[in-house]
Amino acid sequence: FGSRQQGRKAAAGGATAMPQRLRFGTTILVIAYFVLLPSAQAAEQVAQQPAFKASSGASDAQKASEGVRIYLKASKHRNEAWGDVLEARKQAPALYPSSLGKLAKANNWTTEILDMASKLQAKAVDAAQGELKELKAVHENREKALGEGRFGADFKGEASELKRRMRTVR
Repeated sequence: FGSRQQGRKAAAGGATAMPQRLRFGTTILVIAYFVLLPSAQAAEQVAQQPAFKASSGASDAQKASEGVRIYLKASKHRNEAWGDVLEARKQAPALYPSSLGKLAKANNWTTEILDMASKLQAKAVDAAQGELKELKAVHENREKALGEGRFGADFKGEASELKRRMRTVR
């Protein structure tokens, strides 16, 4: 044991080198500060934002689009949490359980947002199908109106008949 410390002193230029356990603990702190903390702060910022901020005058399609945009943002956060889990498993096993908890929360949050977005999307599809039915009915009514009167008349034949009559009158 004494020779190991002497070897460390010699390697560190006379000062005692940092023990392996202390280096590992320092690594965990550095990872927690630079990697896990920013993702936790990002999660808090995303969580503090209102879920759907579409204005009251927005159409159903606009609200659905906003819901999908927010779902993609939540998925990005979930993917970051998954990356944190993988990194914690390899480099900081002590943080692995807490990072799994954060991943579970992010996954649940993403699922809730996906449910809201899918409901908004279904509502937008129903509205679009309703508008399509209305427009088809309007189009059919216009076609019927065009069929009434002289729509199908032979105007070329009438013009040639009128032209022949006018020649005989002269």
